[in-house]
Amino acid sequence: MGYTHYWRTHRDFTEEEWFEIRIAAVALFNFVEEPIVAGWNGKGKPEADKDHIAFNGVGDYDSHESMVLTRVRKGKPEWMSQAEYDDHGEFNCCKTAHKPYDKIVVKLLKLVKKIAPYAITLSSDGDVFEDVA
Repeated sequence: MGYTHYWRTHRDFTEEEWFEIRIAAVALFNFVEEPIVAGWNGKGKPEADKDHIAFNGVGDYDSHESMVLTRVRKGKPEWMSQAEYDDHGEFNCCKTAHKPYDKIVVKLLKLVKKIAPYAITLSSDGDVFEDVA
């Protein structure tokens, strides 16, 4: 068990939306007061390219699960019905265990919701998305 944020994508992001999302992600990565984000494995630099955004906390102690957001949905898993996939969207999550990079995960997801409000639905084990429509 751990502290987790969840999102469902209801469609692919448009190229224009993705451009804005990437700009927002890079800004978040660059403007934190101390280094709290690294690459998906806790090492190196976070990624924000034409296909995905991926990051984690820094090092073994402050990393947990990778935050990965993709421009294009991966597709319906075999075990899910098409109707459920169409109705609820594609399920994604990131367990942060309240580690320092958690605040970047939350800020990014809120910005994504603001940029593409109908493409994504957010929820969390905490109350961090209550102010997001």
